[in-house]
Amino acid sequence: MALGAELATPTDRIVLFVHGLAATTAAWRWWSTDAEGVPVPSYGERLESVGWTPIEVGYDTGLPVITSGPALADLLDRLVDAWPQPVTEVALVGHSMAGSWSAPRASTASIPGSAGPSG
Repeated sequence: MALGAELATPTDRIVLFVHGLAATTAAWRWWSTDAEGVPVPSYGERLESVGWTPIEVGYDTGLPVITSGPALADLLDRLVDAWPQPVTEVALVGHSMAGSWSAPRASTASIPGSAGPSG
């Protein structure tokens, strides 16, 4: 993984956005304007402004949860290992189905400061 070239300013805090069933990473930008049509920052951009590095994770929602969960834990381990600086915190934001399966299974990853799922 060559992350340095892909990220403008990687920080020591990573937030992973995991989309829901039958969705894509575009789900995190569906409401990109307010009621008057004025652009608003995405969730990732908002968190980036306070020191997080947002990563949108795409996956095959047709796979069984028993496959997707461990795959996400493996991805997290590889991401942290390849990160261009020491990682102090990782947050998962899951929508719909991804919220219910990603945190418990990903808590098996070797994430710094991991205390398992919260909220």
